[in-house]
Amino acid sequence: MNMDDKNRLFENQIDLNTLTLSLYDDDVGAISTFIGTTRKSNGNYKIKHLVYESYVQMANKQILDLEVRIRSKFKVLKVVIAHRLGIVGLQEPSVFIGISSARRKDSLEACSYAIEELKKKVTIWKKEVTQDDETLWIANDTPLSY
Repeated sequence: MNMDDKNRLFENQIDLNTLTLSLYDDDVGAISTFIGTTRKSNGNYKIKHLVYESYVQMANKQILDLEVRIRSKFKVLKVVIAHRLGIVGLQEPSVFIGISSARRKDSLEACSYAIEELKKKVTIWKKEVTQDDETLWIANDTPLSY
């Protein structure tokens, strides 16, 4: 996983330890994280894996813009957002949001805001593949079609 100044989307597994450690510094009093993982079922069907697709250049820019909005809206020190693309198996992380601040309230509120805004505004598409190899495109937790 190579997270540089412009890349927030990854085909390989998200390195949770490296991302979490990047949030520390001497002024940090709180670190809040959100890790979204692939669960084994959604309603009445069993999930085999998820597939995430995106227009990478646009989604990277949208995530970077979201990071800027978070920094301007909340009293935070560091913001790290990473999202997987491609096939994501059961129990694997698909999204990581980490926010550090001097006080816990700031990082907790910013983390909640970040995941809601990411799901609403970043052009990443999720497809669920069932154990029966049926596919279902998902938008903001709402099934679109089989």
